[in-house]
Amino acid sequence: MEKQTQYTIHTEDISAVNRSLIAKAIGKHFAAFNMQTGIGYWENQRENSLHITIITDRSRKQRKVIERLAAKIRDINKQVCVLLTATNIKGKLI
Repeated sequence: MEKQTQYTIHTEDISAVNRSLIAKAIGKHFAAFNMQTGIGYWENQRENSLHITIITDRSRKQRKVIERLAAKIRDINKQVCVLLTATNIKGKLI
């Protein structure tokens, strides 16, 4: 198993158009990622949420790419902020 980092960007699910723009932005850097919709709360207000998961190597270079993508997603959705989480994992494609 390889040492990797699982990044998740938590943002509001604004519209299908925004989801498409977000997927296009991520696709410029990563060939594989996951997008899941759900229900979330921000400042006690219910909202549709979007969770984007990207698994990559643990390099500083990849972390910087992910951070720039999170900022781009924040800008696409015109939000004050998005939440970026990182978890070290071991993974293997089978």
